[in-house]
Amino acid sequence: MDSTSAPAPITPITQIFDKVNEIYIRKTYLERYGGSVIFAIFAILLVIFYFIYLNIQNNKEIVKKDWATNKCNPLYMPFAGAIMDPTDMSKTEYTIQNFSECSETILKDILQVALAPLEAASILLAASISILTGISTSLMGAILNFRLNFKTETKKTSSIQSEFAAILTKIITKSRAALSKGEGILATILFIFFSAYKAGASVFHVILFGEAMILLAMFGALIAAWVIWLFLAWLFPPIGWAIAAGYIWVPIGLSVIYVACMIMVLVLVIFTASIIEKTR
Repeated sequence: MDSTSAPAPITPITQIFDKVNEIYIRKTYLERYGGSVIFAIFAILLVIFYFIYLNIQNNKEIVKKDWATNKCNPLYMPFAGAIMDPTDMSKTEYTIQNFSECSETILKDILQVALAPLEAASILLAASISILTGISTSLMGAILNFRLNFKTETKKTSSIQSEFAAILTKIITKSRAALSKGEGILATILFIFFSAYKAGASVFHVILFGEAMILLAMFGALIAAWVIWLFLAWLFPPIGWAIAAGYIWVPIGLSVIYVACMIMVLVLVIFTASIIEKTR
């Protein structure tokens, strides 16, 4: 009997391999090589950070000499502890302290811009006081002139009284207008100041809440990736083992990314919490 003409027997193993091949053919590029892509991205980022660190180490002394200018540079802020190498605290504590100082400097600049209307209003208020002083001086001069005229010209008493009444009415009107303007300016300044203060405090609370939500979402994605891997590895042996072996890079890559992001977000959380504590 010719062995080449005999059809291959169909067995359960053959059907399983055909099903695996069919599933593999239908997969997209990311489904096939997603773990490798994530690992490659992480490796590229690691190499970039390594070269940045080497560049900073090579220029460490130059940066140190002009640290007052470079301390708030975004390129050097994450490596402040490694550059300055403090002796009275750890490198991490120095990095956090430098980050806080630079942030406070930025906040001071923002507050200077926000308080510019208050400074302008104080100038206007001083001008209003100067006007009131001039009005008071004019009033005293008018009273003095009235007394002299009353003594020397008794016959013109009625006309002088009318003139004095007119002057006094004008002075009172101007005084009321100046005081009303001063009250309006002061009320506007106080409203702007407290509104800006409350808005700033609300923004820091929103930032803190957003940072917590980011960590929670990333943690949920990490747990889901590990659950899927365990599901593939234990519920569909031995095919699940083969799929799980290729999929293992996904949860591992997500774990590494989550740890790196958690460190950066924790630094932001510490800084945001300190700012909220100061604004209470």
